[in-house]
Amino acid sequence: MGKITGPDQTFKHYSHLQKSVARASGVKDRAVAAAKAKVKEEMSTHHLMNKGIYTEETQNVVRLLVKAGCSRKFVGEVLSVTLQSAGITTVGTISPTTVAHIVREGYFAAQIQLGYEMANTKSMTFSADGTGHRGINFNS
Repeated sequence: MGKITGPDQTFKHYSHLQKSVARASGVKDRAVAAAKAKVKEEMSTHHLMNKGIYTEETQNVVRLLVKAGCSRKFVGEVLSVTLQSAGITTVGTISPTTVAHIVREGYFAAQIQLGYEMANTKSMTFSADGTGHRGINFNS
């Protein structure tokens, strides 16, 4: 504010401060309510993609659905219906071709992880169900 001069200006300033204090709790309550509504809205929406790339969370769910036996053709529908039944809105769709790409990427990542673990282990044991004699395996 500006300089306060005279008794009338002091009273106006005091009155203005009192009114501001009286409104402050209402302003704070409305801001908290708006923030809670925004968080609730964000929590009830799942974006399949972020900047044009399927999120890691989405890819993990897709791999889990395929592993559980869901047809690649219906993974997108199952995903959106499942989230919808939980009260979560799905933003975006996923095609069967994309599902195949995600599963293939998961396979390659698993192979790389296996190679990394094998390279960093101290010892490794391989076994088979058959019987061996002079380097020849006999299965029964």
